Amino acid sequence: LLYDNHAADPSALFVRNLHTGVTSQIALDPVKYDNVVAEDISADGRFVVYSAHLKGSGGIGSPDPSESVTIVHDVATGSEVVVGPASPVLWSNDLTPDGHYLALSVSDHVIVFDVWTGTTLSDRTIPGADGAHIAAAHEVRISDDGRYVAYSVLSPDVAVAQVYLHDMQNPGAPDRVVSTAADGTVANGSSVLVDFSGDGRHVLFSDNGGYLLKDLDTGAVQSLTGGGLLSHDASAIINSNDPTGLYITTVLPPTITISAISDDSRVNAAEEGAPIPISGTSDSDGATIIVTSPSGATSTTT
Repeated sequence: LLYDNHAADPSALFVRNLHTGVTSQIALDPVKYDNVVAEDISADGRFVVYSAHLKGSGGIGSPDPSESVTIVHDVATGSEVVVGPASPVLWSNDLTPDGHYLALSVSDHVIVFDVWTGTTLSDRTIPGADGAHIAAAHEVRISDDGRYVAYSVLSPDVAVAQVYLHDMQNPGAPDRVVSTAADGTVANGSSVLVDFSGDGRHVLFSDNGGYLLKDLDTGAVQSLTGGGLLSHDASAIINSNDPTGLYITTVLPPTITISAISDDSRVNAAEEGAPIPISGTSDSDGATIIVTSPSGATSTTT
């Protein structure tokens, strides 16, 4: 668990091991920074992301803008690296669970950084930041494997203020708008990225006060009653927008895999040692299972 404590010390940053109960403080450079914000932490607790205000920049009565930077801290080695430029506007960042890749939006740029090698993999100017429009990078998310980056753009131009997808394996291609209807029609209002599934297949965005889940493989769009955090495969959502409290909603039927012995109901030695996997899906509450055998036959069971 990564957290700051502005009430006690705005320059203090802490990491707590929930298994051992041990809390350690990350030592910050008091000459460079005077205010920090906890941002993200890898699943193993090794890599920490935080933003820090540059000491002496901006502030009350200063003609200069207040600037901050995004920093990755390696808990194991104590080393740190500043990612991207200093800026008055640090909109959002997202660290993959393994701590390998970091995506961040800074001013009118979306940056992807390889934490393990300490290299910037991509630094793209967002659509609309061409002088003819007013545009700023907004929310950003990255798939768990680091291949896809989803982000939204703030702009008074509705055609620009949409959610985009960038493929790191096809860097020369323009980023495509994914806040669309099933037929590809771009949303008629400003769209904001809410979350992006870890498998890179589903994007959740808000448009005109509603929440829409887009399947990037099929193009299908599902209307939801609320927004929140998507599970890895978008089969469930942690809804944080309900006034009655936090709850989890099943969104998509989960995919299951069953190990079967044989496709012909007869077992020989080879089949017993190498069960044939059968794939399928269940309904939203898991009561009914539809399975498909390797031969294509289907069966429904409860």
